[in-house]
Amino acid sequence: MWLRAVVANVNCGLMIGKLSFLPALGILLAFSVSDLQAQDLSEEQVVANWLKTNEGVSRLKLNFTQTQAMKTVKVPIVQRGNLWLDLSSKKFRWEAGQTLVIGNSSNITIQRTGGKKYEKRASGSGGAPGLASLAKGFPKSMSQFKSQYKLLKVTKGMGDYAILAQPTGASAKGVKTFTFKVDSKDFALEGMSLVLKDGSKVSTSFRSVTRNPSIPASTFVPDLKGYTETKFK
Repeated sequence: MWLRAVVANVNCGLMIGKLSFLPALGILLAFSVSDLQAQDLSEEQVVANWLKTNEGVSRLKLNFTQTQAMKTVKVPIVQRGNLWLDLSSKKFRWEAGQTLVIGNSSNITIQRTGGKKYEKRASGSGGAPGLASLAKGFPKSMSQFKSQYKLLKVTKGMGDYAILAQPTGASAKGVKTFTFKVDSKDFALEGMSLVLKDGSKVSTSFRSVTRNPSIPASTFVPDLKGYTETKFK
């Protein structure tokens, strides 16, 4: 009999514990929901917060990992490399593996270091799609963004936002869409991907970003000594 009483008391205690826990759980959930609602941003607010991170930046050095899923290649190509940007002069230097691309918003020089070959092309004509757009730098205001891109949608992921945009004007050469991935807390750019008009996709994640580094002028001057001009396919 005393055992039943003990069990009943224990069960009663557990029930009281559960009941007393429910209001606390309700309060916690209420705070969580209200906190999430407070952080709920419109698509343009997300873009505007990202653009603010580009203010005061005139030079960039980015270390990246890039995956190229090209229509003409069966197996995706993954490579690491570096990208230097001088936004004031709209010059860039992109190198990964045995490929080096130096140029500006008008012209690029593609060098293949393995075979000591090079080719000069107009920006956006191929070889390094999307780089001509990057040479202009990332937009710093909504008006600049809208002059270069048409915002399609913003998707919230686990710890980041994906900003899908359609390039316009000269930025659209060979490129169908850009996706900029930004951190959901500080809105710093973590990576980007572009879909080409032939259906190919190039995804780039930034392993490190250095703002306003010292970049020698020679970085943006092709060294063609020992190279032979050619036409790459």
